[in-house]
Amino acid sequence: MRNMMKWTIVVVLGACGFVGAVSAENGMWWWSVGPAYRGDMELTVKGSSYVQQNGLHAARGSYNSPLGQGAEPIYTDRVYDDGFVALDPGTIESGDGLTWYWGYTRPDQYNAAADTLTFRRGGGSRVSVTTTLNGRLDDTDRLEAWAVEFTGGGRLTQRGQMSIGVQAGLGFLWNIDSRMSGRTYAETITEQRLAVVDVYQLDGVVPPAPPYSGTYEGPGPLIPNRPSARSEVVTGGTTWRAENEVRIDLDAAVQQLWAGPRFEWEAGKGMQVFCVPFVSLSRLEARYERNEWFCGIRADGAKTTLASWHNRTTDEQLLLGLGVRAGARVTLSGPWFLDVAAGYEAVESAETTLGPNTANLDLSGYTVLAQVGREF
Repeated sequence: MRNMMKWTIVVVLGACGFVGAVSAENGMWWWSVGPAYRGDMELTVKGSSYVQQNGLHAARGSYNSPLGQGAEPIYTDRVYDDGFVALDPGTIESGDGLTWYWGYTRPDQYNAAADTLTFRRGGGSRVSVTTTLNGRLDDTDRLEAWAVEFTGGGRLTQRGQMSIGVQAGLGFLWNIDSRMSGRTYAETITEQRLAVVDVYQLDGVVPPAPPYSGTYEGPGPLIPNRPSARSEVVTGGTTWRAENEVRIDLDAAVQQLWAGPRFEWEAGKGMQVFCVPFVSLSRLEARYERNEWFCGIRADGAKTTLASWHNRTTDEQLLLGLGVRAGARVTLSGPWFLDVAAGYEAVESAETTLGPNTANLDLSGYTVLAQVGREF
């Protein structure tokens, strides 16, 4: 690649020097200047994100059981939000598993038809995290830019309506810019409040009217110390989401030197059509800025930034290219003329690393231009 670049520079500079030499000898040379438009360039961004690389989450999955109600299969003291069922002196010793040391607070806890007494204990929680997006930032942006170009050339030989010469140019492209953004990761966080519901089978015992609280010494109505059924219910909670956003900005400029042979045909009085294949050497200066945010978004739309990252880099490269242009020259007045042309150029791409992403800038594209010039 380095040898090829050296030869390209030699060809370009040699062509420019050759034009000057021929022009000086034959007096057949010209210059021109004018605007140009370059389109169909591309910026391609690939990769993931810092959120994914670091395995970040807005919350961790967890479970906390309500406390105080004791394990279901064992005889123990159980404390509820609306009462208690504890051990009395004979619960274990008598072997019947019954206790008079219990109490409850509300009438709706008793279901006479089902012959049951129900207790509830809150304070539990469950947090679950569900990944809803885990992708890549693979995107392509079509770019365009305006340029100004200075050219010079000379006719070396002419036979009939056809002439052969050389042409070289110096172009400046500016305002090559892109604003890309996207998301690669999102998750939903569900936070639930839990309660344990224990149901006691009374076996015909009618509880005293609430509020009722038995004593350890007793006596009192006997109920089982262990619940006959246990369930877990959700008493409330909230759902929110977290997602990242990646933004990549590009601002670039190009200075280009090119040269190649020029083939002209007389198409009529005061008009020629031409074709110029050429090689080019472009100096690219690209400034990239990458920002990433990881935000939690509540149900009401409130947003909190959980983490953020920032990258900035400048990439300077020399890039080789091959292209061709075709157009027409129209004589305006005396030695003055107007050139209009269009062409395509294939240019080496420039790749830059931006944190977890790579940016590939391809300057290949089509060019249309109009120039005013003068022959000498």
